[in-house]
Amino acid sequence: MRAEWANRIFFVLVCTGLFVAVYIGVHHLSGISPPCGEAQGGCDEIAKPKNSMFLGIPIALFGAAAYFLLALMSFARGVIGPERSPRLGMAMWLLTAVGTAVSIGLIIWGVRILHATCVWCVVSAGAMTAAFLVQTYGMMQTGAGARPVNYTAYVAIFALSVAGSLGFGYASLNKIREQNSGVVFTGDRTQDELLRLILGKERIVYGNPDAPITIVEFSDLFCPVCATEHTWMKQQLDGPLNGNVRLVFRHFPIQSLHAFARHAAAAAELIRERHPDKFWQFIDTFFAAQGDDDIITILQVAEATGVPQSEIDAMFKDREVLRQYLQPVADDLTDASALGVQSTPHFFVLLPQEEGGVKVLYATGGLIRDTIEGAEFQAALRRIR
Repeated sequence: MRAEWANRIFFVLVCTGLFVAVYIGVHHLSGISPPCGEAQGGCDEIAKPKNSMFLGIPIALFGAAAYFLLALMSFARGVIGPERSPRLGMAMWLLTAVGTAVSIGLIIWGVRILHATCVWCVVSAGAMTAAFLVQTYGMMQTGAGARPVNYTAYVAIFALSVAGSLGFGYASLNKIREQNSGVVFTGDRTQDELLRLILGKERIVYGNPDAPITIVEFSDLFCPVCATEHTWMKQQLDGPLNGNVRLVFRHFPIQSLHAFARHAAAAAELIRERHPDKFWQFIDTFFAAQGDDDIITILQVAEATGVPQSEIDAMFKDREVLRQYLQPVADDLTDASALGVQSTPHFFVLLPQEEGGVKVLYATGGLIRDTIEGAEFQAALRRIR
C-alpha cells in the first residue's frame, strides 16, 4: 500500500468516525440516547448527562472535533503530498494515537464502571483505531510519485459525512419523539376511566396537592434513565413549576431487566406507610445511588434514609408481609399495562383546558423535557398563573 492510498483510506475512516460522533453528539445534546437495538439499555446509561458530558458539552462532540481536524489534515496531506509532509503525517499519527487511547479507555470505563456498552461508541472507537493503524502503516511507506489529489472526491466524502450525520441524527430524533410522546386518546374509554387508570389512588404526591397540572410518573427504581429524569423533574417542581404542578409517583418495576426492582418498590411502599416523612428521601437517595441490582442496595439506601435495615429485611423474609406491600405495586402494574406502558420512565401530563376537561399528553424517557418545554404545556401554565 503506497502512502497516498493509506492517506485516502485514512480520510474515509475519519469521515466515518465524524459521521458517528456527530450522530451520537446530536442525541446526547438533546438528552435522548441513540437507538442501539438490543443494547439500548447500555446506550441509556451512557447517555446520562453525568456520563456523556464534559464541561457541559457532549463528549462525542469532542470526538467529532478531533475527527474534523484529522479530516482537514488528511486532505492537506493529500494536496501537499505524503513525501513533502512528514511532520503533518506525524501530527496525524500522534492525534490518532491519543484518540485511540481515549476511545478505548472510555469503552473500558463504560464496561467496568457503568456496566454498559454503547454500540455507536464502539463503532467510533473502531474507526479511530483503524485510522491509527492505517496511518502507522502509511508512515512506513514511500510517498514518492504520488498522484495529485482528487479534490471532488475528498470534498464529496467530507460533505456527505457532515450533512449525512446531521440529517440522519435529526431524523432519528424526530422519529423517537413521534413514537414516544404525544397526545393520549381515550379510545373506547370515557375520560374519567382514563384518568382513573392514570392516577390510580394518588397515594404518592409531591408538590402542591391542589396544583392544577398533574404529572404522573411510572418508574423502576433501578432504571438509570428514571433516575436522571426523576431528578430533573423534582428540580422543576422545586423551581419554576413550584405550586402549579404536582407529581404523582407510581411503580413500574421491570423484572426482566432488574431482578430486585419489585423488592425495591415494596420497600418504598413500606416506608410510605410506616415512615411517610421519609418516602421521598428514600426515592431520591435510591435514584442518586443507583447501586447494584440486589437486596443489599435496598437495605443500604433504607439505612441512609433513617429506616432500620432490619425492618426492610424482616419484610423480605415474611412472605405475607411482602405480599401486602407488593399489592399496591401490582395495582400500578395492572393500570400501566392497561395504558400501554412498556418502558420506564413513562410520564402522563394532565393539562386543564379552557373549555373544561383535561388534555392528556404522554412522554417516555428524556422526552418529558420536550413536553414540559413545549408550547401546549407552557400555554396551560400561563393560563393558570
